[in-house]
Amino acid sequence: MVNIADSGSKHAPQEMEQFIPGTKHKIQPRKSDAEQALANNDFDPFAMRDNEHPTTDNETLTHLLKASLGTGILGMPFAFGASGLVMGIFATIFTAFICTHCSYVLVKCGHKLYYKTRRTKMTFAEIAETAFQKGPKWSRGFAPIAKFSILFGMFLTYFGTCSVYTVIVAKNFEQVLNHWFDTNISSRLLICIMLVPLILIAWVPNLKYLAPVSMVANVFMGLGLFITFYYLVQDLPSLETRKMVAIGTLPTFFSITIFAGGEGSYRLGCLLYIRTAILCVP
Repeated sequence: MVNIADSGSKHAPQEMEQFIPGTKHKIQPRKSDAEQALANNDFDPFAMRDNEHPTTDNETLTHLLKASLGTGILGMPFAFGASGLVMGIFATIFTAFICTHCSYVLVKCGHKLYYKTRRTKMTFAEIAETAFQKGPKWSRGFAPIAKFSILFGMFLTYFGTCSVYTVIVAKNFEQVLNHWFDTNISSRLLICIMLVPLILIAWVPNLKYLAPVSMVANVFMGLGLFITFYYLVQDLPSLETRKMVAIGTLPTFFSITIFAGGEGSYRLGCLLYIRTAILCVP
């Protein structure tokens, strides 16, 4: 017969003692590795993150502004022309809310996966791959596909964006040189000349050293936007000649607005990289 009397001394609970009602011993299910990692307070991915050259708050803000705002904002008049003035205001707020919410969800998923995998940093593609690996059994086989899809999409985004902006900058230089110096230099030649500084800048992957470059870019971008808007608001047409609401061309509005607000996935990729390089993330 099993003795279940409490003699005051601590002993390992017997099998019968765990199942007899009224005893002080309760069944404790074994925690999974993920739950143990979440409950383990000795692991702090932000404190243990090894950044050789961390960025300060001001440097991070500089990079964040450069990644989120750009000359794509000049396309917003076309967006409002496609949606109407009144509809454009509410649709812009809705689009900004959706984009901000997606960024927030991605960052929070990264935080959860840091603890589950005991890793201190992850890229956009690694977060997607790990989320599938730690998800239901039916989704684990799609982890490599998710990682490849995001990497391929990011490649198309960065490659396409950089290619288009290189052409835009070359065209601007071509017009300036033609106006002030009356010279006809091919834009293709200007693109080849621009490749030298672009490649040199691309060889500096450290955000700490790129902070001054982002600051200069933000200053020139702000100055250019100020001059553009100064001439833009001259001789404005009457509001009666403009549409207030347009439903049929809303897809055009959303495409332009997402591009103007940071180029979608381009901003998400930069956001995660900027967060891993910051000195202290709360």
